[in-house]
Amino acid sequence: MNISVQNPLQNYALGLTKAYDSRSSTFSSYLGKELSAPLAAASKMPLSMLSDAQNIMPFDDGSLKSKLLAFCMLLSSGAGSASLGAAISSISAALNKLESGELERYREETLLSDYPRELLSRVNDTFFSKSAKEASTPYNASKATVPAIRSSPSKRSASLYRQVIDQFNVENNPRYAVNKKGTGDTYCNIFLWDVTSAMGAEIPHYIDAKTSMPRTYPNISGARALNANGIHKWLMQHGKAHGWVQVTAEQAQAYANQGRPAVTAWKNPDSHGHVQVVCPSNDGRYNNARGVTIAQAGRKLTSYSPITRIYSSRLKDVVYFAHI
Repeated sequence: MNISVQNPLQNYALGLTKAYDSRSSTFSSYLGKELSAPLAAASKMPLSMLSDAQNIMPFDDGSLKSKLLAFCMLLSSGAGSASLGAAISSISAALNKLESGELERYREETLLSDYPRELLSRVNDTFFSKSAKEASTPYNASKATVPAIRSSPSKRSASLYRQVIDQFNVENNPRYAVNKKGTGDTYCNIFLWDVTSAMGAEIPHYIDAKTSMPRTYPNISGARALNANGIHKWLMQHGKAHGWVQVTAEQAQAYANQGRPAVTAWKNPDSHGHVQVVCPSNDGRYNNARGVTIAQAGRKLTSYSPITRIYSSRLKDVVYFAHI
């Protein structure tokens, strides 16, 4: 695409090039493919229509998908508030005309693309958060989710923690389905990753193979994926540096009841281990006989159960962590 100096889309093209070169090959390929049509359409627009870059939606071929993808590109390229404001107005007007089913389709289509998660979170907050009740969860468990509901260290409560957990619909979500590959596969580690990420206290699924530092999807080239045993090891060796402190079962429940993320981890020396999310108890208390209340993926999918329904003799080997 040849752009003249007078064409105000030039700045956006340069921004696209910058973003294109700095991302993974998967991201670059996706971006190039999805924006090829709107780029071509923009290149054919007469300059008279492009006299004011703040009053147009760049790279827009008229489709809502193009508008959303172009907005992602604008965020990546660091566009100014005026251009972003024009884009937001254009997209919001189009979204407001959609029925709820169509709105959810566009949300899923956009948020499950291979853009960086922090960028997609901004898109979700800008256009979809008011209507969204569930996270965008790729069926492919190796990909990160985009939560509709999030918490942070400065924004904690038991009710918000419960909403964060519930949005992943662990009992019915195909992302966590048992044996979906036909290999006896389970996804306790993925559910833990999803919930803690949405809580602003990510227990990583990917770590640097040399340093064990968390790697953020999609920047995972050369990274190592953690299974449940790997998460146990990471928490024991590196958790404290990332805010995860080992606590007792009673303390874990108390922290969860305050809306602070807490987890369990069990290392299996012979096979697969297990990890769980400690969730707020319905009565706001800790029951010593039943143990902490948990949500988990795994062989048993549950959004709320006492831990004693999962463990018997192995319960003594379970360790607890809270993000403090």
